[in-house]
Amino acid sequence: MKKILFSFLLGACFYAPAQAQLDEDKVLQLGIRAVVNGSWVGNLPTNNAQFNANKDNMKLGYSGGLWVRLRMPITGFFIQPELNIAQQNGGFSYQIVPNANTPAGNAVSPPVGSTFDDSRSLSLTNLEFPVSLGFKLNLGKVGIRLNAGGVLSGILQAKEIYTQRITTGTQQSVTLSEQEDVKEQVNAFQAGLQGGLGLDFGTRLSLDLRLQQNLSNLYDQAPGSPTRNNIALSSQRVTTGQLVIGFRLL
Repeated sequence: MKKILFSFLLGACFYAPAQAQLDEDKVLQLGIRAVVNGSWVGNLPTNNAQFNANKDNMKLGYSGGLWVRLRMPITGFFIQPELNIAQQNGGFSYQIVPNANTPAGNAVSPPVGSTFDDSRSLSLTNLEFPVSLGFKLNLGKVGIRLNAGGVLSGILQAKEIYTQRITTGTQQSVTLSEQEDVKEQVNAFQAGLQGGLGLDFGTRLSLDLRLQQNLSNLYDQAPGSPTRNNIALSSQRVTTGQLVIGFRLL
């Protein structure tokens, strides 16, 4: 997937007539974009005396695709729909410490005096459709843009790496790890908000910083929704920061 995306973006850059000057006032503009993103999972399960959750550090991913900019009759305003393929990564870790009040035979708990140290790492590949309303202010050869809007995503692929380390009272530990396809467990479509600041250098090159917050729960909340050690995952959502490099073709 990465090689195909890179080849497409590179080919489009060579196809564009770099020597030509583009019309800044053109109503319809078309370009490509490449993105480095950092994602993390929010809305962790609530901590208590036996359970402690910690958010993992930001995990890097990538994105790329096409953008179209439609200038509106009101000077400076525009609408920008996009079509992107994006990879988002995230995860969290948690520790379970059983106590004497833990019901006997509870599947989530090792013997008293032991601990579960678990972690989940999630990798998503999405087809995204952002649509934003923006305003552009030209300052010589540099344009400053503000964008805000919504984004709909369809999940193409979802994989999870689940790692568990069991430590006994004698400090002996056992580590287990497995990778699972969880596409059937996540909501197939995600909705979110996106906004940020952009700079246009001349007529072709642009640089954007964006923040995207999913509003949809990542996992299905229907009965039987996925759990790990009986810890419900249904309320989690993904947040993504993006560094975007754009190149205008038309």
